[in-house]
Amino acid sequence: MAGRKNHHVWRMLQRGFGEKRGKDHHIWIYRKGEKPSPKGTGNFGVDRFFYGPEGSETDKRITEFENSVQSDIQDARKLENGAELDAAFVAPLIAHLEIRSNFLRSELSNMTERMFMALDEHFSSTTKVQAMMKNYLGKNPKKVDAFLGKNFVPVDQRDYVSELFDTYIDNLPPNTASDLFDGKIDEIFNMAQLVPDGIKEAHNKAILSIEPNSPRIKALEEFTYTVYRPHSGQLVLPDTCVAFIGPKNVAPFTQPKDDMQTVIIPISAEVAIFGKKGKQRPMELKTINRLLAGCAYDAFIAKIDDPKLATLAGRIGKYAKVMSDKEVRELFSFERMLSD
Repeated sequence: MAGRKNHHVWRMLQRGFGEKRGKDHHIWIYRKGEKPSPKGTGNFGVDRFFYGPEGSETDKRITEFENSVQSDIQDARKLENGAELDAAFVAPLIAHLEIRSNFLRSELSNMTERMFMALDEHFSSTTKVQAMMKNYLGKNPKKVDAFLGKNFVPVDQRDYVSELFDTYIDNLPPNTASDLFDGKIDEIFNMAQLVPDGIKEAHNKAILSIEPNSPRIKALEEFTYTVYRPHSGQLVLPDTCVAFIGPKNVAPFTQPKDDMQTVIIPISAEVAIFGKKGKQRPMELKTINRLLAGCAYDAFIAKIDDPKLATLAGRIGKYAKVMSDKEVRELFSFERMLSD
């Protein structure tokens, strides 16, 4: 989770997982492949200009929202296990946490790079270029006929010329793909350098679109929210702040196609907000922390240095993907490109 230097809600959540030492709260940070390390909450997960310059429209909107929910979060931390919470408070909180995450912006950039790599893989192969050319000719006989007509090929000779096309394609030199598409691929990768700025702008617009009557808020209001307190042990907080659980998938971000039945938002080491649709079986703390750790993008935090929690660091990033590598491959698969 990244935000402005004075990103109140993120700092507030962190303090619920820290111990007060002097002016700051200290937390333990868990990352994949690293030993847990202590750090002050003011120095973790902040990027001063993440949303743009201070005083921007996005910055003002975030500040207003954060000021409006701080007391509600503090009150929720004091409630007993099972106490019900108002969806009018929780739904906007979740919407802001999930869409404002650094994970979302970084993952969109990362996904774009993966898509370009998939395209490069196809256009760097002469065999695949040959198949694409033949596929195009086979699916567009009228265009081929029109092309031959423009070049004054007699009607009774066009079938023969079409066969020559196939023969020509079959005998393309091995370096044809690189000769044809090297420049285009370079252009694509040059365009990719502009993607982060476009994603930042789109991300800020998405933040500004979070309104009381927005589809995202309405969908989150369909959950029933209660306070969860583990009998023993402590919760972890992923840098994405939220874990959604459905019958087939887990993620820190919801999409319209997802059928999420449970949502978990840790607000302190001892308290989480649980949102449920219908009747869901209770989860053990061990399972909850495994899901939360898997929804972390870069790290999760905890109040203590615990070997049991350290074993969860290997799960970081497991669910923190807008689109899986498999989905990217399928979207840009050679077979799909031919069928389209």
